[in-house]
Order: sequence, then structure tokens, then C-alpha cells
Amino acid sequence: MAVNGVVFDPNTDEFWKNDRRSDWMIEALSGARPLGIDQSNAHVQPNGAYHYHGVPTGLIQALGGRTPVLIGWAADGFPIYADERLRSSWPLKAQRDGGPGGRPDGTYVLDWEFAAGTGDLDQCNGRQGPTAEFPQGTYYFVVTANFPTCRAASWAPPTRVSSSRVARTAKVNPTVGGRRRRAAKPCRCERIALLPRVF
Repeated sequence: MAVNGVVFDPNTDEFWKNDRRSDWMIEALSGARPLGIDQSNAHVQPNGAYHYHGVPTGLIQALGGRTPVLIGWAADGFPIYADERLRSSWPLKAQRDGGPGGRPDGTYVLDWEFAAGTGDLDQCNGRQGPTAEFPQGTYYFVVTANFPTCRAASWAPPTRVSSSRVARTAKVNPTVGGRRRRAAKPCRCERIALLPRVF
């Protein structure tokens, strides 16, 4: 959840041939389907819930406009940062395995694969290190402009994270909106389980 109370929900309900069983989920920020994404990489679901699919640019501006900046908390209690200097380690695959065929172009979540060492972040789009709020270091997630954007921050198993805790860290008025939905695959970052929680 972002410090303004808006949730990160990277998934979509759009699939190749509108078939959920295909596992070929359309990546929200690919532009393959018009989802009404605004300048903050967010939109409103049919139920009225506003949520982020990527870097919350408006929130970053409200927090001073510079990165790295603490922008939220994952369900497992680890902080979420925006840091434009850091790159994910999820390049496009060389070819698609089934599904729509053709060359991977980022339209689908399955167009991407984790390749350790190709970026600055681990499989969950996180890393261990010091931040302004945690000078001794902590594990933290990073929302990136390219895949997996904010998807990784939703992969961690939830723990007790109260909205009041999020509201206390907010520098803008908190508004609660949306619901958090689990990503299709759980995080496989073994490091997370070994690290202490930040609160």
C-alpha cells in the first residue's frame, strides 16, 4: 500500500483471447488494451477502487519529486521505494512458449523472465541496503518503470500491516481505496524469509 492509502495492484483481468485459463495475462502498462491508465500509472476499477499499476508519479511529486523516496509498505512489512537509478532484472524472453505466439514484446506478463545479474534488483524487484529511513540497511522493494513495475511488492506473504501505520508515514492525506489481490505467482526470493521485519 502506498503512503497515501492507495494500493499497488499490478494484475489485470484481461487475458489473451479473454481466457483466464490460458495464463497469458495482459500486462497493464503494455498499452495492449485501453485500461484508462492515468499519468500516475493508475486507474479506477469498475467497482470504483483506484489503484496503482506502476510508478506513482503524482505521489512522488507530492513527496518532493526526488528519488529514492519511500512510497509505501508491502503486505509483509517491508518498505517500498521509488528509485529511478535502479533497474529490474526481468528482460523480455527470446521467444514465447505457447499462447499467442510471435515474438515477446511485453504485452503479456509471461513475455518476461527473471535473469539474475541483468539489473540491480532481485527476482522480487527488491534489494538489501541502507536507505534514508533505514541507515543500517533493510530489505526493500522498488517500483520500477519497466516490468515487473510494482508486481513484486505484492508477491510477499501478508502480515499485519495496519492502515494507521501507513497513514502515520504519509506526507499527503491518506485515502483508502481498492483491495489488494495476490499476484498469480508467489515470490521465490528466499532472502526475504531470512530478513528481519522492519516493524
